[in-house]
Amino acid sequence: MGNNCSSLENIAKNEYLCRLCGNESINENDPFWNSLLAFSLVDLDLVAVSSSNSKLLEDTVMPLCKNMSINNVKTGNFHTQVNYFIRRLNEVITHEVTDSENLINPFTWQVLNCLFIIRNICKYFVCNLSEEVIIQQFLRPDAGSSDSGPDNTISNFISSLTKGLTQLPVHETTILLHLEMVNTLLAILGMVMYDSDCATNNVFYIEIMEGESSKYAVPLTKSLLTSYAMFDKLPSYIYKTDEASSLSSTLWSVMTLGMSGSARSEVKHVNHGLQSLLLLLVLSNHPYTGNMYTKTLATLIDDDKQPLVKPELIYDALCKDLHSEQANLLLYKLLHENEVMKAFILSRTDIEKMIEPLLLVLYQQDAETNSNHIYLTLITLLILTEDDGFNKDMFSTKLSTVKWYKEKYMTDVSLGDIFILVAIKVMHFNMAHTKDKYLHTNCLAMLANMSSKFINLNPYACQKLFSFYTTLVKRHTKTVEKIQLTSLKQDGDSEGSQALISQLTVDLHEIQEMLRMVFEVINSCITHTVHLNVHLVHVMLCHREELEKFRDLEQFKHILQNIHMLLEQFHIKLEKEFGEQPRSVAQVLEVIEQGLKTFRKSTFLKFPDLKFKYVEETDSSRFFVPYVWQIVCQKSNLHFRQSKFNL
Repeated sequence: MGNNCSSLENIAKNEYLCRLCGNESINENDPFWNSLLAFSLVDLDLVAVSSSNSKLLEDTVMPLCKNMSINNVKTGNFHTQVNYFIRRLNEVITHEVTDSENLINPFTWQVLNCLFIIRNICKYFVCNLSEEVIIQQFLRPDAGSSDSGPDNTISNFISSLTKGLTQLPVHETTILLHLEMVNTLLAILGMVMYDSDCATNNVFYIEIMEGESSKYAVPLTKSLLTSYAMFDKLPSYIYKTDEASSLSSTLWSVMTLGMSGSARSEVKHVNHGLQSLLLLLVLSNHPYTGNMYTKTLATLIDDDKQPLVKPELIYDALCKDLHSEQANLLLYKLLHENEVMKAFILSRTDIEKMIEPLLLVLYQQDAETNSNHIYLTLITLLILTEDDGFNKDMFSTKLSTVKWYKEKYMTDVSLGDIFILVAIKVMHFNMAHTKDKYLHTNCLAMLANMSSKFINLNPYACQKLFSFYTTLVKRHTKTVEKIQLTSLKQDGDSEGSQALISQLTVDLHEIQEMLRMVFEVINSCITHTVHLNVHLVHVMLCHREELEKFRDLEQFKHILQNIHMLLEQFHIKLEKEFGEQPRSVAQVLEVIEQGLKTFRKSTFLKFPDLKFKYVEETDSSRFFVPYVWQIVCQKSNLHFRQSKFNL
């Protein structure tokens, strides 16, 4: 850390940066800019954007940024630098040349250096200044005077970034510049975290949503989505440290802040694909009426009705990344808002590539897991289970083994069985810890949607289903006893007792609702596919007494008729076959299998098919906007001052 601190002190004392942030005005044509943008940050050893050292870097340059915010009101140096960047970026876009012998064009490198400085100053502004003051920092010192004319710096700057992201080709010589343009937009738009009111009337958001920049909405969506699908890693040359790649190493030092090769291998990678997806989510979830990014994501076609990105590319990228919240959120938006992409996903014959990662997210839930991630995963799966073809595929798709499922080693198990097992595990965890009714409802709704397609359920899945049912029965019994006990106490009429009884009654009602849904799942399965579920009938017979407990309860009497009819018939068959003799599981299964061959489903009472459909809240942005920025703070490697958040 000694060398590290020394390097940081050096950057804080850099004569060019000090002059930039000082009280001397610098003309746009001054040779100073070439000198400034030729500097190297290679002596900033082991300072990683993804580590706590990024905070150290920010603290070190904070005095420079503070000086800029004070002096810039008179010098206008930030305004000059922004306009210098706009001009030079346009030159890069217009005259971009690829030199096969030089991986990095020095001209592109200077533009990148310029934007890197601008981005860090902007982030300081966003974290420490009001929107009104930030706007003034972008303008000329004489802006607003009668003879100064309009100052369009903000509009031109945002427009140049969106133009650069859509018109500058992405390849080895430009990918870092693309990455920095994305990071700069994320840094600027992050001001919504410090002032929730600016979500609708912020000048930067207005510019990108309806100003000159808005004309790039469709191509920018395409660019960001393509980058997510295709650029999940940065070019290999960036990680080389030999002399031949000294220029590229110098450039990358701006991005990684001069980390050594060994440190780079340890740091969480900053990749263009991740940052692009984060920006796309920020833009498409912004609560702006007529949001073109939302509309474009909902169609994925351009103005000529051509696909923006091949669906296969998006699907493959998502399948590799669904352990992450950002990929999960993109999948949710595509399934919920884009009917064409939803149909494409549902038509896939390799759907297990998408479902297994989602189930793994739920399976690995613990007390530290972000609850929003769990909810979003459940909603995504609920949307998928609305389709009967998907539900059928769940049980026709066989997995040779599921290595991540540790409770029991199983072979040749269906994807649907694993789905059931994971949903039940989530509900057990919820009952023991979070006790969230909404989570239970979603899990049971998924199982209800799938229930008519349950085929050849694995015996372990059947056992776990009834294990959950047994837990509910115990909770029901215990809650009823508590209500009765509290009512019988001498102080049963006291205010405290009445409050307790009221809460217990609410708890009882929730348990009964869950029991009803479990009965509906079982009833739906047996009325549609009982002849293909020998193991389910066997486990039901094993729990016959527990199922009988609710036979006379009025709220369950109707839904339990088919279940009791089935159990009664097979109980009689087993008694007739074995009497009082001991029987093996294999013998019982044989009797059930033979009995199901002649069993007439027509004797069952008819019930409407179970269909639960996800409906998004009217004001869903109140959830999604904070959630997106929460993900950005966690994943983007951009260090925002969370102590000042007001979102």
